[in-house]
Amino acid sequence: STRGQFIDRVLAEYNRTNPKSRVYPQSFVWEDLYYVIDNHPTFGTQTFALDKNLDTLQYTQEELRYYLSPLVDHGVTAIAPTIFMLLDIDPTTKDIVPSRYAEVASELGLDMIAWTFERSDALANSRSSWYYSKLSEVLQSDSDMMKVLDVLYEDVGISGIFTDWPSVVTFYANCKGIALR
Repeated sequence: STRGQFIDRVLAEYNRTNPKSRVYPQSFVWEDLYYVIDNHPTFGTQTFALDKNLDTLQYTQEELRYYLSPLVDHGVTAIAPTIFMLLDIDPTTKDIVPSRYAEVASELGLDMIAWTFERSDALANSRSSWYYSKLSEVLQSDSDMMKVLDVLYEDVGISGIFTDWPSVVTFYANCKGIALR
């Protein structure tokens, strides 16, 4: 297929890079990842599925298992949804907690990579931003993003995070003595 040929060409270029361990094929089109796993084993274990399917916010645990299981069945090892898909607000305490999505992904053994930290303007200017979504009801200042990052790492168990401004994530990782990819 033309799509397969395109993937082959991109990965042929990456195949010349060193180290290959720094190449993570990713796609919103999960079938592309299945193709990579089946046809390019060098990169197959490093694939991750990007996810922006907001319908999953309403899914039950069983529906989420059904939705995410094909990734595991095909050998995809990581899922990368938006930050707010991995987090919920406890209705009683107003604490930021792992979402049902995060719990099911963890149960299935999928690594989680969140996106995108510090994508929007300062919270004072953009609390209603799409990137904050349902979290906007408890985010009051820019320092609250450290709480978000801590819950993502400590409670959700992310292994990586996309960020447009890496200084805060780097500071957090250095203070914790951890490696976030």
